[in-house]
Amino acid sequence: MDEFMVPSLFLIIAGSLIALIGTQLMGKARRTAREVSVPDFHANPLGRGKAVMAGGWFLFLLGFLGLLVVRLA
Repeated sequence: MDEFMVPSLFLIIAGSLIALIGTQLMGKARRTAREVSVPDFHANPLGRGKAVMAGGWFLFLLGFLGLLVVRLA
């Protein structure tokens, strides 16, 4: 079961970095008022940051579950 150790650690590191990028996409620096009229689905770029952050957390949790499997088995 040790063959799952390295991929799990990689998923934890990659997931943490992706979640950090998603957090930065949702930062206050990105929340500028738009003065041009844009369609509603393009008016709020914060949804993309939330999706990136959720994907990062998903990868992190997959890696964590992999480590649990390695330790328990």
